[in-house]
Amino acid sequence: MGLLPKEGSFVTLKIIRDLQGELGFSEEEHKKYEFRQEGDAVMFAPCAATDLKDVQMGEKATDIIRDAFKKLDSEGKLSIQVIDLYSKFMEAKQ
Repeated sequence: MGLLPKEGSFVTLKIIRDLQGELGFSEEEHKKYEFRQEGDAVMFAPCAATDLKDVQMGEKATDIIRDAFKKLDSEGKLSIQVIDLYSKFMEAKQ
């Protein structure tokens, strides 16, 4: 979520808002996975580590994320924590 732009055009921000909703957790998921804050870490039930969540992303949302990755890459600000996600988004376009 930290990768998503905080500013942009109306259309872009509307897509980002929808995407944030998809990436977030529902009340049901919050109960199921027992999320809790412990210091700087977010803890959750062990089943959360194996459950997968399908997130539907349109072409424009995917482009927004790719653009954000391109910007981080060109500025030399990619971190090791996002490298696998970066690969999935950037290699899928080719």
